[in-house]
Order: sequence, then structure tokens, then C-alpha cells
Amino acid sequence: MEGLPILQKNAYLTILIKDNGLYANLAYTDYSNDNVYILNDYTDLYPLKRKLDDHIFGIKFWEEYFNALEKEWDWDIVERSGISFFKFLDFQDEFTGLTGIKVVIDDNQRFFRSIYDSLKQFSNEIAIRVADDTYIKELMALLSEKLQYDDILHIDMDLPEFSVYRYKKGEFSKGIISWSSEIALIDAIKNSKIQALMSADVSSDEIMNKYANFVSRPYKKINDPILSDILRAFCTVQNLTIYNENKKKLFGVGWQERNTAVIVTGRLMEVMGEREILLSLIDGFELLGDFDLYTDKTGMIYSYGRSMSLGKESYDVILARHEVLPKATKVYLPELNPKKSKNKVVFQGSLSSMGFDRDELFSINPEISIFEIPETNEKVVFEGKLVNGAEMVDGDNTRMTFVSSRESTLYGNLVVDARIKPIVYGPDAYANRNKLKTWFDEGKR
Repeated sequence: MEGLPILQKNAYLTILIKDNGLYANLAYTDYSNDNVYILNDYTDLYPLKRKLDDHIFGIKFWEEYFNALEKEWDWDIVERSGISFFKFLDFQDEFTGLTGIKVVIDDNQRFFRSIYDSLKQFSNEIAIRVADDTYIKELMALLSEKLQYDDILHIDMDLPEFSVYRYKKGEFSKGIISWSSEIALIDAIKNSKIQALMSADVSSDEIMNKYANFVSRPYKKINDPILSDILRAFCTVQNLTIYNENKKKLFGVGWQERNTAVIVTGRLMEVMGEREILLSLIDGFELLGDFDLYTDKTGMIYSYGRSMSLGKESYDVILARHEVLPKATKVYLPELNPKKSKNKVVFQGSLSSMGFDRDELFSINPEISIFEIPETNEKVVFEGKLVNGAEMVDGDNTRMTFVSSRESTLYGNLVVDARIKPIVYGPDAYANRNKLKTWFDEGKR
């Protein structure tokens, strides 16, 4: 199919199969009426774990799945006009039919071959793509060009595998940690480095029990602060291990290039809070400088990142960046002079917009300040400066500025890490708990 006319109505369904889950995203576009939205659904395959084998994926499985999507979205997907075989309904209008359907399968997904073959046998209307290294490299190249980032770090935080990809000026590199079995994954929590980072003062048996239960049956939301602490420490150590094993590939993210993005995906990222994600990234990869952080919890970047990047040249659906990308978080990681910066204000700034009153911001060592950018349809201008011995890593810039707008990048939060580097944890859980309370003092305005 040639590039789609910009005003053509379209309803395109993409399903990402990854981390034992099905991420369904139905994109509806009617630009003539300014009506564009994406419906999301997540189906967890872990409840089927005990019987998840080569035989479960077949015609009945996929029939039940697409029938369930119809009910969830109140959208007619299946053709039922007396035919005995399964057929997708051709697109007619909003809520009725599809212009196309694509399934993207992570090549590390359990029973990949069975899933792939069953889809081929189920319907020849489904376009199947494999999310392997080649797919990700091409995706990152397109995102780099579309979003104008010179450097992109993509961290995929899955339970059975941690993958880190970097695309910098046309060069693609990868680091990975994977486990051969569930038992090996559970045993990984015994790593002494993980317990050295924890702030929950609990026994090794309790840590093992909570973590093993989560590995056996991961869930989408965590209300247990101890488990949250375990996963933060676990992810930090995994990121640090990958970084140390691939330092030449991963060194300098955030300051070697002026325009840098960090994209985080994966099941672990989905259940972690914003603070835990920040710590696992900043401390795990020993980051400095500044970058735009995107946390994708619905599989949108895998599903529609390519379509968004190609724009009018897309062969499936035309989507703007704000339909696909979550709001970014601007992260600043300055270097601090211990003699000049200790317990002092190191950052002063403001948010200005026609949509709200000017907002003054500041951050004190050793806080990690998270400032929420107010919702508005107007442009938001941020201006800030570093003081009292704080400066960006290249040493020649103490001023920071960015603009949040729908015409460029939309930001939801601003983060300033005012801790003195390198970060020191310990010597015990009690000390870590006190440090975390100090680091996240809600910021000052």
C-alpha cells in the first residue's frame, strides 16, 4: 500500500507480544475531523503459565482473544456474516472494522516459534514482524532522525532478560543479561550487591520469598513497599552490571552529545514507581549531564514508533509523536563540588507560560527534586541555573533551558539530581533508608 493520504480515516490494530503479555493498541485516525486516539489493552499470559506450551497457541486461542478485544473496546473486529472461517472485518467507519492488523513478536518471547506459526496458520491478513536486534536498530535509527536525538539509550527491563541498546550517530550497540531458567532468575536475588542497595531491613528469607513469588507470577501493580525496594535494588544492580561489562559502548550518555534520549520499556519498568526507575537508571549507568526520559508502559514505541517516524510515508497508519510517545521527563544531573555545594541550594529556575502563573523552583543538595510541569495548551518555557559549585559535566555550562510544546517535545516533569557524585550507598539498610528519605524530600519550589 502506498503512503496514506493524511485525511483518510483509518483504524489500524497492532499487537505486541512480549514478556508473556499481549499489548494491543488500536489507532483510529480521522484528521478531517481532528479525531485521533489509540485504544489500549493488556492481556497477561502468566495465568496460563502452568499450561503454557506448544499446544495452547492455536485457532481457538486467537479466536477467543480477538472476540475479547471486541468486547473490551466495543469495536467490531471480526467478520460474522455466516462464514465458517475466521476473517477480520474490513474497515467501514469508527467502531467498525480494521484497515489492517500487525503483530510484533519479541524474539525472546517464550514459545516464539509456536506463536509465530500459529498466527501464520490462523490468518493471512495479519502482517507479522519480529522484534529482534535488526528491528530495534532500524526503529532507533528512525526515532533518532524523527525526534532529532544524537544519542538514544534504550533499556528493556524484562524479568528473564535485561537488554540495553544504544544508537549514537549511526552506530548501534547492545548489552544483555539473561537467565536460562526461572530458578536461575530467582537465585540472582542472592547477589550481595542487591542487598547492599536495599533500604528495607528484612531477612534474606523474606527477600527471597517475596521476589520468588513475583518471578513466578508477576503482576501489573505493586502495593508492597518491601517488594518495590527489592526490585529497585535488583534493577540498579542489573543496569550497573551491564554498564560495567559494556563501558566502552555505554560511557558518556547524557553529556557526550547535546541531544540525548533514554527510553525505558519492559515489565519491571511497568510496576516500578518514578523514583525507583530514576535511581535504577542514574545510579546503575552512572549517568551525568542531561537527557529526555521516556517510560513506555503500553508498548507504543514498539507498536507505532516506526509509523510515527515515517509520517506520511508510513504504510499502515499516520500518527503524530504525541499520540505515540508518553510525555518526557527532562533530567539534569550536574556535578557538584563537595566543598562548595554541601547542604546548599545548587539549582534555581522557573517555569513560565501564558497558561499559568510563573513557578519558581530550587533544589538543595543532596535532594533529587521532581517538579511537575502544569497541564496547559500553551508553551512552557523553563530557565534555570546552577550555583554554589554545581555545573554540568562539560564544565562550561551552568545555565539550563528547554521549551515544552505540542509542536516539539511535551514534558510532564523536570528532575534535578543534586546529589554529590559518585553516589555512595550503605553501610547498611538503615543508612540507605535515611539516604532515600533525604534524597526524595519532595523538592522545593
